[in-house]
Amino acid sequence: MSIATGMANCINAIAILPELSFEILSSSTERIHILSTLAKSQLTLTQLSEILGIAKSSTCRHLKKLHMYGWIKPIKDKFMKKTYYIPTALIYLCYNVENNKLVISDDNVCVIVPHCKTLLLRFRRKIIKFMNCPDECDRKIECCRELRKLAKKLDIDSQIEDADSIIEIFRVAALRELTFQLYTPLITIPVERTRLLYKEILTAI
Repeated sequence: MSIATGMANCINAIAILPELSFEILSSSTERIHILSTLAKSQLTLTQLSEILGIAKSSTCRHLKKLHMYGWIKPIKDKFMKKTYYIPTALIYLCYNVENNKLVISDDNVCVIVPHCKTLLLRFRRKIIKFMNCPDECDRKIECCRELRKLAKKLDIDSQIEDADSIIEIFRVAALRELTFQLYTPLITIPVERTRLLYKEILTAI
């Protein structure tokens, strides 16, 4: 299996992460840049370090954080004996726990726009992006046409004028999909803390 095929098979459409994960991503320009770069192509630690001009040790620390908090995951290419990193999902929703209930946040959303593979992040109503999407996108016409079709299908009144309107279309699409898949185990929390929790439970028994 090629690494490209592996990437296509491994990326989920939707990931649901805690607000802490969004804080971890948004608090570091380097981590946002890493996720944005991986949105365009799967890369190794060495490749990322060279592209971003960051020391290998620093890149490694950022990758560990992103992996621990659910943003990326490694894929091992046994033939090439290399480990590549890819995004966990195309749409990241944020959840909070309020009154013992899981609530999806409106303010915190991260999207990898499929056509141009641009990363758009909305965190606490602030938009963070690595391109002036859709203004400077090479595939603006095609992308906007597809987004209008999706908005119409979802009955969303959107003119697709800015990044925020694009994020909103994907957020609504993801929520609709979750509604249809209520009985499917969609939510996993890939945090190292869960392993420690198991150990604590076993120790307590």
